[in-house]
Amino acid sequence: MIMISQMNVLALGFLLPIFLQNGVGSSSLTAALILLPGAAANAVMSLWVGSLLKKHRATTFFLAGYLLQSVMLIVFLKAAYTVGMVICFYLAFMFGAGLIVVAAQTNALNRLSAENNADGSAIMNTLQQTGGAIGTALASSFLTPSVSRALSNGLTKEQAYADGLRGSLGFFLGLTIFGLVLALLSRKGKYILGNHE
Repeated sequence: MIMISQMNVLALGFLLPIFLQNGVGSSSLTAALILLPGAAANAVMSLWVGSLLKKHRATTFFLAGYLLQSVMLIVFLKAAYTVGMVICFYLAFMFGAGLIVVAAQTNALNRLSAENNADGSAIMNTLQQTGGAIGTALASSFLTPSVSRALSNGLTKEQAYADGLRGSLGFFLGLTIFGLVLALLSRKGKYILGNHE
């Protein structure tokens, strides 16, 4: 769960600034500010989900987070790429990421004995870093050829980057739906993931 979420989060953190600068014409500072509300939402969610985990099953948060991310990716793939749309999309997407990551980390570490907690934390950090690196590499490998192909077909730079973003996000939508399936399986008890199951 954590790897999938981190792949998506870091891939979007790579793709959206490139699109905003090359496809919309924003400066790097403006692109960063556009993504700031999403980052803030993720930080707030971390505090909120941590307290709610005492009363609710971790799988509820997995399901809600992946469902929200899937819906937002589908909407974003169909929408016109405006700055306002990017802000709303990234805000909701990172809200969903906060639901998933905090619940997954807390849930996994709670299942370990006290003496294994340090090892578990190290493994979780490794999975996050690995997932992020894979997500960024995949995003780059999808974006670059898509943009080149679109430019060679006569599209403008702005259209080419919008086309490349759509192509890249299609893959990450599939990955998010896979996470949603895992969340559904965990809720039915076929894929045990929580102390509250």
